[in-house]
Amino acid sequence: LLAAQAVYVYRAGIARMVPALRPALERACEPLHCRVPYARDIARIAITGSALKAADADALSDRAAGGQEPAEQHFVLHATLRNQAEQPQEWPTLVLDLKDAAGTLLVRRNLSPADYLGAARAAEPFAARSEVLVRVPLTLSGVRINGYQLDLFYP
Repeated sequence: LLAAQAVYVYRAGIARMVPALRPALERACEPLHCRVPYARDIARIAITGSALKAADADALSDRAAGGQEPAEQHFVLHATLRNQAEQPQEWPTLVLDLKDAAGTLLVRRNLSPADYLGAARAAEPFAARSEVLVRVPLTLSGVRINGYQLDLFYP
């Protein structure tokens, strides 16, 4: 009984050290309604490229013509994430900070894996030594942004 309890408590570590045992551990977790989490080594996940682009061409032409700032602005965040680890990992949460021309934080948005991948893909692990391109549409109202910062973390 003590051994079974130890396997339950240390199931994530066991699965990381002996990946061949993961399927058996996952099957054992089904009746207990638990899961076997993947590694969470944020130092091994990198944002290798990102861009925040305006998606609404009409709003850009209005602004260029001297019109008022549009009530809603549409942007698309493009980012490339790379898992540099030798094993699959949990997907991180992305933190998008939108700033004004002075660098003052205007908006902070935490994007969960389901937000930037979709629920089905977020349910799967971030494969070892892989890269994924994400595209997130954003709508902003009442703020004028001049820059952004993108970070990641595990909640």
